[in-house]
Amino acid sequence: MSAETIVFGTDGWRAVIADEFTFENVRKIAEAIGVAGHSMFAPAEIDRRKLIVGFDRRFLSREFAHETALVLARSGFEVLLSDRPTPSQTISFAAFHLKVLGGVVVTASHNPARYNGIKFKGWYGGSALPGMYQSIESALGQKREEGGGSVTEVDILGDYVRALESKLDVTAIQQAKLRILHDPIYGSASGIPGEVLGNVLLESHLRKPESGGRTTVTTIRGEVNPSFGGVNPEPIPEN
Repeated sequence: MSAETIVFGTDGWRAVIADEFTFENVRKIAEAIGVAGHSMFAPAEIDRRKLIVGFDRRFLSREFAHETALVLARSGFEVLLSDRPTPSQTISFAAFHLKVLGGVVVTASHNPARYNGIKFKGWYGGSALPGMYQSIESALGQKREEGGGSVTEVDILGDYVRALESKLDVTAIQQAKLRILHDPIYGSASGIPGEVLGNVLLESHLRKPESGGRTTVTTIRGEVNPSFGGVNPEPIPEN
């Protein structure tokens, strides 16, 4: 697949794994981000030398993200690579709060399991603007290897969970004796409600909770399953 046939659509690029979504094409996109990133606008307080890389639970997402991070490091960026799968919004959150240039997420969102994709998140904590994707597309086929970069694995999810906790009266929820059922459809949000509520009781299977009268979180379909149980990981009634 030539660089000219890689086209970014709504919030990123996605393709079928092992067909168009290959390590070769992921490296091409990472190289383009490395080139375009050096000329992207950002306010003076933003650390333009740093990028975050995250990934979901799809097949080989971790490996694709690791390769992306290595390419960006060769382009001169200090890369903060998530140490585990996390939802895309955690990367947007981290980019905004750490005041870095942006983030790259290996994910195909709600698409079927055979797909994977790449998204770019801006320093302002949201999806890349059309102009950003246009600059990345324009840089496809180019390389910028200037050295001086690095890759460091970091805990992206922890800061996000603590920020969510700060928005809630966690004690009141814990004492409300609720029984919360969380169905992440095997996605990377698995376990987060339990973490936000202070791990009051995180169940791996549906059973009668033994919580001492406190709120419990029961998770179904929470284990890692890149096939998503045969459905696309989208929270719609039929799934």
